Amino acid sequence: MAEIIVDGRMHVERLKKQFKDEFMLSLRVFDGSGNMADDKATLASLRKQEAKEKGGELKMFKSLYVRSLVHRFQKMFGIKIQIANLGDTDLVDDNVSLYNAARGIVPEKRAKAKETTEEAEFNIFECFKGLNLEDIYHFEDEDDSGLYGFMETETEKVVVKPIFSYIEYLDENNVEYFIWVDDGNAYHILYKDGTVSEKITPECRDEFDEDGYARAESGGKWGVIEKPGYVVVVPFKYAEKTDIGYSDDYENICSMWCIRVKLDGKWGLLSGSGEEILPCIYDHVSQLGEYDEIYLQLNGKWGFGFIKNDKLNLTVPHKYDKMMWGGDNGRLEVTLDGEKFFINYDDERI
Repeated sequence: MAEIIVDGRMHVERLKKQFKDEFMLSLRVFDGSGNMADDKATLASLRKQEAKEKGGELKMFKSLYVRSLVHRFQKMFGIKIQIANLGDTDLVDDNVSLYNAARGIVPEKRAKAKETTEEAEFNIFECFKGLNLEDIYHFEDEDDSGLYGFMETETEKVVVKPIFSYIEYLDENNVEYFIWVDDGNAYHILYKDGTVSEKITPECRDEFDEDGYARAESGGKWGVIEKPGYVVVVPFKYAEKTDIGYSDDYENICSMWCIRVKLDGKWGLLSGSGEEILPCIYDHVSQLGEYDEIYLQLNGKWGFGFIKNDKLNLTVPHKYDKMMWGGDNGRLEVTLDGEKFFINYDDERI
């Protein structure tokens, strides 16, 4: 299901063509004097003088009701429109969706179907189970509540009543919709198999790094979502955004195929798919090096090792007060009981 996004810069001719191609209906556009608009005019140029401050973007989709679209055009652009059949000979009924207007379905059929809709206690995690998402559309409540729900394409039977503040069609990989609730403060992800994610704050959508990872918040806890598919790879159980990854100025959340996490004040390590490599028991966990080497502080003492096949091979036990890189020749600079010296990666003094 595609959408048409309209703004004041769009020309009438282009708008009418896109409308006919997408919805199989004709769009009549009028200027501020009530005459048919010039095809070469932009929508912004057609507004009445008192409506000049209006504008923005308008989304049109198949499940949008005719009267709702007419109202939105008037409210947003100060422009009168009419919607007619494909041959532009007769106006369609105002009380049907664009989809059913193109098919000639009369509103009585929809009203009858709606009467048969079963009222049940709403549970967003259950309501899409058993539905073929290819056979339903989202629609706006005809009572002008500003809320959205879902209906069957063929019968316009309401299968999910209008309770959502906005529904965004995505159709990306295994994701079908973003379903917005609480006036856009959070959304659910509706996957193609009918499963629904927990509520997630929206800012993560703009923060995906080059590897396709983004921190996200749900229920006051932080986790990680991965593209494609917006899959939750790190569950929402970490207290702060900075408890995931390395630092705010580090570009990628997943470094050398590992994600550092902090739980109850202690650090651990996950794989890029969210599997635990190191439990959250460490005072500090470094970023993996070029050869998968890692520095670890446990109970105030430093150790060193390598991550191989998602397991830690600790070659230097946790016994040093300080530890740092000692150069390219396989050395570590360590401090023990106030003495500073070098060791190799097998804890042999050099």
